[in-house]
Amino acid sequence: MSLKLYFAPGACSLAPLVALEEAGARYDGVRLLLAEAEQRSPDFLAINPRGRVPVLIADGQVITENVAILTAIAQRFPTSNLLPFETPSLLARSYELIGWFASGVHIAFAEVFRPEGSPTMRKPRSR
Repeated sequence: MSLKLYFAPGACSLAPLVALEEAGARYDGVRLLLAEAEQRSPDFLAINPRGRVPVLIADGQVITENVAILTAIAQRFPTSNLLPFETPSLLARSYELIGWFASGVHIAFAEVFRPEGSPTMRKPRSR
């Protein structure tokens, strides 16, 4: 089983990084510096055309988005009990929380801590 996680300091890719560590997984970490636009490099865009982290490559399969990545990690390491697969109601609540972080909390966090990437802070292009 080969795992490679593309992550960036200060980004939401912290969640899968923590999950891999908690699971005791052997993985290769690839740190991207968003302030230096490494996520826009041709090499990274070939992996994820959206130019966003996190990206997990699991046995050659590219997986993006935290909900999918966290699920993939939890399924690969079931003894780590990262997600309660055996209890549907608890699993639903877990996805509720992960979804809320991904679609609400992370957006607000990014607006405050990385305003240069925020649509409200970008300068209009001159024509």
